[in-house]
Amino acid sequence: MNRQSGFLFNPRQYLILGMTFRGIGTVKFLPAVALVVATSCITDTNSAGTGDSFETTDTTDCPFLVADPVSSPTISPEYSKKNVPIFDENVIVEFRLTFSASAWKEFEDGMWKNPKYNVAGQPEEIKQQVLTDWEANNGDYYVHCGFEFDGEVFEDAACRPRGSPEGWHKESKPQIKIRFDKWDKNGRFRGLRSVNLEYLRNRDAPVRDRLAMWFMRESGLPASRVNHVRLRVKKGDAAEEDFGLYMNIEPVDREFLEDRFKDPSGNLYKGGWIKKTNKKEKNDCDIWTLNDLVYYETQRPADADHSEFFEALARAMDVDQVLRVMAAEVLLQTKDNLSNGSTNFYFYNNPGENFVAIPWDLDVVLAEQHCDADTNLFETVEGEPCSEAGDFRRMMMLNPEWKQRFEEHLVDLRDNAFSRLVERTKTVCAQIRDGYSKDAAWLVDHDMAEFDADCLAIEQRVVDRIAYVKQVLGR
Repeated sequence: MNRQSGFLFNPRQYLILGMTFRGIGTVKFLPAVALVVATSCITDTNSAGTGDSFETTDTTDCPFLVADPVSSPTISPEYSKKNVPIFDENVIVEFRLTFSASAWKEFEDGMWKNPKYNVAGQPEEIKQQVLTDWEANNGDYYVHCGFEFDGEVFEDAACRPRGSPEGWHKESKPQIKIRFDKWDKNGRFRGLRSVNLEYLRNRDAPVRDRLAMWFMRESGLPASRVNHVRLRVKKGDAAEEDFGLYMNIEPVDREFLEDRFKDPSGNLYKGGWIKKTNKKEKNDCDIWTLNDLVYYETQRPADADHSEFFEALARAMDVDQVLRVMAAEVLLQTKDNLSNGSTNFYFYNNPGENFVAIPWDLDVVLAEQHCDADTNLFETVEGEPCSEAGDFRRMMMLNPEWKQRFEEHLVDLRDNAFSRLVERTKTVCAQIRDGYSKDAAWLVDHDMAEFDADCLAIEQRVVDRIAYVKQVLGR
């Protein structure tokens, strides 16, 4: 994994857009007129990084990229009426799960509280082995469960714990992934194939994903709907239990695309490289074209002529849309997302427009314990948390026009949706406060004074961030 860019680096296959390579460290561009929508599948004939050549062994058209993409920096989603009530933010909705006694035992003892996953204090190689095994196989680690919402029952759903296994042993209640298509690939509940229930024990006010995704959606970006739900669970013949409140986060999948894009048939990649749609089609030249294009350009000096690269990148992605997503992340002060060079985001190859970015996993934003309000807007500052700029952001900021457009997005977002986050925080915290005051699992680690203080801290961070952006940009 190339940590700075956040993408898996695969030396067996280099897919390029209008470029030829002569070793890792040197890039030679074809003339601008030769930038084409075709890719070369290249294999390393010698040892990478030694100056030895990479020779083309097979040439394949890359049908997912277009020569003249259309830019659409904002969208207007049309949500399926069937599932709008599931994500209603005006109320705390209620979900019910039922497990047989044996299914709950497998859920709890086999996964959630399995000592195997308590890797705290273990050597790093053991820790990584355990976590890698879970990431590679969690698609198989499900138990049968029943799901109910608003009187409608899905009798044979699939449930498993979600989140990072290394933290499960600390949780007083599990985070839960619920799938409707696990046992039947065509299974859907009100048009949804899955539901994500998030509980973050290390957040005094568990609202950040909800607030951040609201901000993204209000900014015209393709982001998940998030609300709070009360979960009730029945295990075998035991009495139904109140599991308290969870954030219900809309998954990013084919149905997500159908609600937000005119053409949902493109390739969707989690973290910039894990293919999530069209899996039967093995051709993923589009994402390697994009990733390699950026990776190889980072090997050149910052003061080099990057004009050919800028032209090539503009043909591979919707630059203005990606700039807007990164500007939104910078305002929120993310730590592990696209703008930071990490993997908490999606890329969607939107047919006719090429790649657009989809925000994901915004649970550590606007947090004073992670970074100060005056985090740099444009580049990495050594010793300054949250200022990390990944390869995409760093390389795009070398283009004066794109940097200016990034600033314009900062101002637009700041003066509109971001400025309304203070009132939105008040509204959400007031809505869920009573529920958390009675949530036994949450109260194991928190109290209401901490909840109130964190809500106020979020509000103050928004105010401070707005002031800092005005100070830096002078407007």
